[in-house]
Amino acid sequence: MIRSLRGALQRVETDQVVVDVGGVGYAVRTPLSTLYALEQGDGGLEPGREVALLVHTQVRDDAIELFGFASDLELRLFELLVSVSGIGPRLAQGVLSGLAPDEVAGALARGDVPQLVRIPGVGKKTAERMVLELRAKVPRELAGLLPNGGRSQPVQSQAQQSGGGDSVADAVSALLGLGYRANEARSAVDAAWRDAGEGSAELTLQELLRAALRRLAKV
Repeated sequence: MIRSLRGALQRVETDQVVVDVGGVGYAVRTPLSTLYALEQGDGGLEPGREVALLVHTQVRDDAIELFGFASDLELRLFELLVSVSGIGPRLAQGVLSGLAPDEVAGALARGDVPQLVRIPGVGKKTAERMVLELRAKVPRELAGLLPNGGRSQPVQSQAQQSGGGDSVADAVSALLGLGYRANEARSAVDAAWRDAGEGSAELTLQELLRAALRRLAKV
């Protein structure tokens, strides 16, 4: 079972990266929290830079999927999440794309259902089940992994925090897939959301993406 990979970053897609290890390209699904962490390293998300990922291997009847993470905290949180009844690896990946890892851990430990349901794809019943099964486990199993004071910035953009939901997250992911840096993508989507004013809640993904691309074209 693969538990870690180190190699050259070959390609970045909306929800995964391809890492070349000794001439073999491994497709590794990654949450946005991991992409943002990789971007902060030397070389950012440029093809060819060396990256190291901790890996969870998901074996299915028809495929083997690799899920990669930049930190022990992300990996442990992911594995706790997939241990919850009814939560698969794709939803767990989405949770770590919706909030920063320490915010996810904090919400689970506090039993903060309203915070969790802000994550795209997480409904009230799912959030309640996560809290029920993980509230006691998180403080015990993640001791020593959480940043001091939990001061890291949320993964959500301002538009997501204002209720943008799936369309905002998808627009940011699409811009990442087009090669824009994470801070550029978030800023452009935030600006497009603000420009729409009261009509922002009615924006489709396509409209939001076009508006964000127009903002980027002016830079």
